[in-house]
Amino acid sequence: MTIDRRASALLLLCATWGCAPPVTEAADADAGLPSAVPFSLRSEAEDRGLLFDHPPRPDQGGSLGGSVVAEDWDGDGDIDVSFVDLSGRTSIFENDGGGGFEEVEVRAGQGPPAAMLAFSHGAAHVTGDRLPDLLIVGLNRVEVLENRGGLSFAPSQLLSFALTDRPQTAFTTFAAGDADGDGDLDLFFPGMTDLGQLDPLIPGAADVLVLRDGEAFASPLPLGDADRPTQCFAAVWSDRDLDGDLDLLVSSVSDGVRSQRTTWWNNAGPGPDGPILEEEAMDMAGFASPMGIARADLDGDGLPDYCLADMGPVPCYSQPGGGWLEEGSARGLQPAATDRTIGWSLELED
Repeated sequence: MTIDRRASALLLLCATWGCAPPVTEAADADAGLPSAVPFSLRSEAEDRGLLFDHPPRPDQGGSLGGSVVAEDWDGDGDIDVSFVDLSGRTSIFENDGGGGFEEVEVRAGQGPPAAMLAFSHGAAHVTGDRLPDLLIVGLNRVEVLENRGGLSFAPSQLLSFALTDRPQTAFTTFAAGDADGDGDLDLFFPGMTDLGQLDPLIPGAADVLVLRDGEAFASPLPLGDADRPTQCFAAVWSDRDLDGDLDLLVSSVSDGVRSQRTTWWNNAGPGPDGPILEEEAMDMAGFASPMGIARADLDGDGLPDYCLADMGPVPCYSQPGGGWLEEGSARGLQPAATDRTIGWSLELED
């Protein structure tokens, strides 16, 4: 069978954490729902050729992953799986169309893990062709590798704005969206501190928006206070107010004292130097420190709703009448056994 995004995610989850015994969902007779089909998960990573080892980080005595991406990297209609480790070693496991995978090393490691620290990677159609390009973010660095087809990538382009005078700056994530509506994909990077420098916490560099204009990236546009970055694990673009422009939600792990609170940047349309982004701080507990954000129209009102992954129950916010209403518990998004569940990410999927 062909592995799609959802199946890949389940397969990788089993490969990483192991799988629980078969689980049967009981039908809700009162709601008139059909009987659920029993299902179970089992680890098939080794059988399918999905084996990727992360080297230990010397200063922590253990391994730390650099994220997993399920994407059709070669444009053949099958979902491939990519990994990056702390040293920057990047591999794509090519889907053979039958659910088996073969490793293709995109590049070797770029140095000792403690020196490189590639925290995360992702896919974005930066160059505007049909193939997704590869972005790698980490300690004081953002790299773009153009996809040339056939799982071949151009040498990495190191975006110059990442070379700041604050060596503790770490980019743990990015968000891609057409912020200025010109048809090119723009990139947002939050200025997280180096996670190895938490005591005392030293703020990273400013959050930045980098606009792409045709074939090149423009100079970065700082967002917010340069001395108080948002310390962000997750950010997402969406048309929150349905006015045709993409707005930006930037989550924060901060209480707003040493760095900015979770913030909405509402897009008011084009300006002389790029989109006009108006700041709106979110003073609500559920928006305090999400490590994952997913959006969907859960209640059918035409407006996007937002669910957050963090410690404990999963809060979901709708926006009736322009305000925010938390409905996660009402929707049944409660951990089954403990209020100390820690969610690093989440996805809303049919």
